[in-house]
Amino acid sequence: MAPDFRSDKMETAEGKGIARARRQAAGWRFGTTPRPRSVIELLSRRTKAAQVSDLIGFWVMWQLHGGFEGLEDLGMERSTIFRRVKRFRTLFGKHPDEYVLEGVKVNLHEYRKAVEAERRK
Repeated sequence: MAPDFRSDKMETAEGKGIARARRQAAGWRFGTTPRPRSVIELLSRRTKAAQVSDLIGFWVMWQLHGGFEGLEDLGMERSTIFRRVKRFRTLFGKHPDEYVLEGVKVNLHEYRKAVEAERRK
C-alpha cells in the first residue's frame, strides 16, 4: 500500500520553493506578459497539462532506461508503451527516442551511479 502524505505538513504549496526560485532566477516572472512560451507551456494550453506532464515523465523514463526494452524490463506493458509513444508523437511531433527537450539534460551516468548507491543501502 502506498504511503499517505496528505497529513504531512509542507512549508508552502511550493514545498521549499526551489523550482520557483530557479524560475525567477532565470528571469521568468509569474503573471507578466509578454513572457517566453516553452514547448511544454504551449502544449499544456492546447491539451490537458496532466497529459503533457505524464508524457514528459514518459520521455524521461525512456531516456533513463534505454527505450522500449528498458521500459518493458521495468514492468511496463508493451501495449502501454505503444500507446504512450503514439500520444507522445501526436503531441510533440517526434518519437521520444528522437525528441530533445531544450533545457533538460538527462545524465545517464549520474543516474546509474545514484541507482547503484541506492542498491548498496
